[in-house]
Amino acid sequence: EELLCLRAVPEERLDRVCLDDHLLELSLVFTDWQGVSPFLGLSETEEEEIEKHHSARRQRINVLRTWQAKFGHRGTYRRLSEALWRAQRVHLIDKLCSLLT
Repeated sequence: EELLCLRAVPEERLDRVCLDDHLLELSLVFTDWQGVSPFLGLSETEEEEIEKHHSARRQRINVLRTWQAKFGHRGTYRRLSEALWRAQRVHLIDKLCSLLT
């Protein structure tokens, strides 16, 4: 049952590193980034830097960019979906799947 929608996503797409191609679309639904950031492995300092941006939209984009920069080649769509699963944000996984299929 875990991450069922990911079965429809080709393996090579799940293991892609770059989030930039879907960054704006993901940021639109990433409204609860503060609740997800601990599962992404972001530090308090990184969260504080993100919060300095006054725009909620910029915060949502920057949390994804910070995560990608921190994990580099390990920051794949698969890892992002696993973090979202741990954070119990299935609706975000569904959005991610719809972007990748």
